[in-house]
Amino acid sequence: MNTMCPFPPSLSEDGRAVMFTVNAGGREVKSSISRKALEQYFWLREDADAECMLRTFAAGHDRITAVAQRIALKSGASEIRLDAANFAR
Repeated sequence: MNTMCPFPPSLSEDGRAVMFTVNAGGREVKSSISRKALEQYFWLREDADAECMLRTFAAGHDRITAVAQRIALKSGASEIRLDAANFAR
């Protein structure tokens, strides 16, 4: 399974999420992870700027994309929005 993002991650217009794509079953799936999830599960500071938010996403890339791929494969959804609940165990 290819976990590489074909497009570089970017911030949503409101700055509350990082947007990225994953390959799931041979199809590209638009995905995002909320800032709150990055704060709660990937140690993003509440006062972090956009650059820090993207660095935090990059550091957690493998785990984040694995969760998005799993959800996309299971649901068949064309868009995935990850929040903190997706990382709770």
